[in-house]
Amino acid sequence: ADLLKAFKSGVNFQRLLITGHSLGAGCAVVAALLLARELPTGVSMRCCVFGCPPTLDARLAASCVDRVTALSYGADCVTRLSVANLESLTVELEADSASPDAAEVGSDMIDLEKLTRAPPMYVPGRVLWAPSGDGPWCEPGREALAELLVLKTMVSDHLPSNYLATVAARLHNVPPPAPTFPKIA
Repeated sequence: ADLLKAFKSGVNFQRLLITGHSLGAGCAVVAALLLARELPTGVSMRCCVFGCPPTLDARLAASCVDRVTALSYGADCVTRLSVANLESLTVELEADSASPDAAEVGSDMIDLEKLTRAPPMYVPGRVLWAPSGDGPWCEPGREALAELLVLKTMVSDHLPSNYLATVAARLHNVPPPAPTFPKIA
């Protein structure tokens, strides 16, 4: 609201960059979509987000490709975390636990009929993904993030320090430092 007041009061902005990480990334995208309708003529706006959760349906996610760039790193669980993805993982785990080789998990099996069958949600805008700290950014399409990867690095890949190191390494053409992992006591 304060930003719109500044625009309307005559403050001269020519460019606006909105950014965020994780939940802040989702909020930044919503702010960019809302502000896009209110910006004065001549003001350009971009939204660049890091580790953004899948928050939009396919149509809306694709519609903001000219304003929003979403960066995803490695197996970042947040960029892949949606109700539909969790339901798919639940079905896979249920199928694996029903196999004769599975460990005994008790009688509290998941009732697959009670799953909501949520519609898929997608990371908004142009999606760039860095599979590792030293690989190039690639543009795999938003469907590439439609599966939750259960890997050792799925949480640490979401840390802002890993995004910062990866972006800095690509900007300055230096090898990134080794990824950091949170210490668990």
